Amino acid sequence: MTGAATRHLTRQCTVSKSTTMCVWRTVNDTLPRPTYECKRYSSQHKGQLQPDEYELRVGYAITILQDELPQFFTKGLVSHDIYSQHVVLSDPHYTRLSIKGKTAYLGIAEMLRWSLGYYFDNVDFEIIRMRVVPDKPSDPPSSSTPSSGSITPFSAIPRDPLRLDLLSSASQASQALSPASLPAPSALSASSPSSTIVSYNSTTTTNDRPSSNVRSLEIRWQLKARPHTFFPKSNPQHQDNLRQVDGVFVYTFDSQGYICEHEIKRIEPTPSRTILLMHSYGGRLRAFLEALKRRNEPELRPGLGI
Repeated sequence: MTGAATRHLTRQCTVSKSTTMCVWRTVNDTLPRPTYECKRYSSQHKGQLQPDEYELRVGYAITILQDELPQFFTKGLVSHDIYSQHVVLSDPHYTRLSIKGKTAYLGIAEMLRWSLGYYFDNVDFEIIRMRVVPDKPSDPPSSSTPSSGSITPFSAIPRDPLRLDLLSSASQASQALSPASLPAPSALSASSPSSTIVSYNSTTTTNDRPSSNVRSLEIRWQLKARPHTFFPKSNPQHQDNLRQVDGVFVYTFDSQGYICEHEIKRIEPTPSRTILLMHSYGGRLRAFLEALKRRNEPELRPGLGI
């Protein structure tokens, strides 16, 4: 197994004047454990995944997020194939959580959807801006002040996942991929380098190819909801008590085009301590249960045969 200790037998013989004694010994060879980091796409990974296929997966993930996030509190996260198996949910500012693993990530998202649905009525989640962040020192992530050259309004974002040229301010493609070349979502979930590679039309030149520098996606969102009350008649101001929360998410893509990190960049106004403590303890409990589950899973070990 990868990352585990493998055993094999070796024979050691001792030769004396009259006899030869051989002893079989078990030798453990520890294989190097792989490190699961959020490795972004660069020229070093071109042998593993072609740029066209990388852009296709990133565009597919952007379209899924564009469709699912506004309906998160009614349907949840439906498409799971856009996330890496080792996706990390990072909240360095509020709960200081860092949850690793696809199962834990989906569990935290479902717990958040359930808890906010319990405290609020008519939760409305709207995407305000989506911005593609290139991995270049000269083009850092946007600050609190939007820039007209780097921020794309949500209404101008295309519905076609292949039109990454309209999302990226660094490159403007003259034509998009042919709609007939878009594979099924199941084909996009395969992370094998031998997956089908979709090419551009013959009229599109190499310099016009979009989003070869796409690394992260910054989403600015707005949430509106009314606090839930069990006795609405006793609270006549309930209909006017509308809460509004603004925030920023940053999704980072790995070298295969899957989402490997979801960072909570900013939430305004800052959530209350009760909500922060609830989600902090809930997230840590979920991470502990996932680690305990992985520890109790049976591990296959090769048998010894002489």
